Amino acid sequence: MGELRYCRWKGALIGLLWMVFVVLCLLVVGREGSPSAAQTGTTTTTVSPYEADQLGILAFHDRLQRHAVGRDRWQVWVCEPTPGGSVRVAVDVNDVVDLLQDDIGPYYRWLSDGFYFPVFEAGGEPIAVSPVTTEFVRVEDACIEGVAEAVQPDVPPFPFSVTDLPDGVIIVVNTEYISADRVRGAGNGMGFEDPCIADESDTRCRRFPLNNRAVLVAGGWVVQGANQTPLLLAHEMGHALGFPHSYAVDGGSQYDNPMDVMSNASQHAGKTEVGTIAVNRYQAGWINNQDVVVHSSGTGTFALRPRVHPASGR
Repeated sequence: MGELRYCRWKGALIGLLWMVFVVLCLLVVGREGSPSAAQTGTTTTTVSPYEADQLGILAFHDRLQRHAVGRDRWQVWVCEPTPGGSVRVAVDVNDVVDLLQDDIGPYYRWLSDGFYFPVFEAGGEPIAVSPVTTEFVRVEDACIEGVAEAVQPDVPPFPFSVTDLPDGVIIVVNTEYISADRVRGAGNGMGFEDPCIADESDTRCRRFPLNNRAVLVAGGWVVQGANQTPLLLAHEMGHALGFPHSYAVDGGSQYDNPMDVMSNASQHAGKTEVGTIAVNRYQAGWINNQDVVVHSSGTGTFALRPRVHPASGR
């Protein structure tokens, strides 16, 4: 009986080894029989990041223009941090929407030669948040997270369609400054490291909160009064369009260029007559390629024309 068990166990082991051998052979044959890229004539191509720019000036030009051409729907919210980091300011969301529609909408239509058409609407009730500290980063994060939850509750199934989501949000904090070090505002745009930037399959990636387009401003610089600076809103919206700060002189401050709304906007209280540098307008798709000359060496003569604001003629 013991010898019979041994023979059965030995036969089963030999059968198992044969099965492993056959599988390995099949894998080797399959690998050798698969055609390689060279055999099929296929090649792997690398797409240049400058492919979308006919002049080869800017990388990922098509992505930079994603929100800068056509209708851009902004939703306006009021954020009330507790405790506040500054003097309290009464903010009415409808007054902010009126300011944006009356001043910032026409400003950007002028600046873009009609290519960019931002529209503004009120969001919901003020968002009360309790940041960890009154430091700017904490207030900014808490307000953006609070508005994101109000815009798109994280409770499936979502009771709305993707088209209900805004392209971006403008959040007004009901304080004179956002933090103790007197920060007035901030603007976020979609970064290239965000996987949503290249995802065309999920249409939510084009809208807030997944696209990260949030503008944050202190109410003390938005409500009616001596400090009201509409261009602060235009400045922070520019960041959400992908515009950086600019410098007047090499080695200077990023806020020292009086000719660029993306530099020191706060010095232009009550005004909306400051433009932006040409590379920002080209990046956004507001300058035609035929109006651009790429000068790489030697000398040349080029005719430049200023932009004239219709209100002031300057």
